[in-house]
Amino acid sequence: DLTIDQMLTREMTNNYDGPVIKAVYERIRNHTDKSVLMIVISDGSPQGFAYGGKTDNLELQRIIQKCKRDDFLIIGIGFGHDGVKDLYHYSIVINDNDKIIPATTALLKSVIKMELK
Repeated sequence: DLTIDQMLTREMTNNYDGPVIKAVYERIRNHTDKSVLMIVISDGSPQGFAYGGKTDNLELQRIIQKCKRDDFLIIGIGFGHDGVKDLYHYSIVINDNDKIIPATTALLKSVIKMELK
């Protein structure tokens, strides 16, 4: 098992956020139409073979908005990179592992307060 610290020091360059979120959304919607809260852990810089950059980030934002219109709310948790703030309406950036639980809890409370008015 990898700890977050170990993951941050590894060279991991492929994260296909848009296609993965879309596939998860479709798979879940094939089984239920209930409200869903999805937490995406990302560095906020989607990259992969023939994937990444401004066009794919815009497509990711369109996917997230479509999901939100269908009561499928997505929040982003970024580790060590602020790009997640540009992609997800609800997001936090974690730079200190000791802050993971309190920061995530605060974000979830905020999302619930805003979305369940």
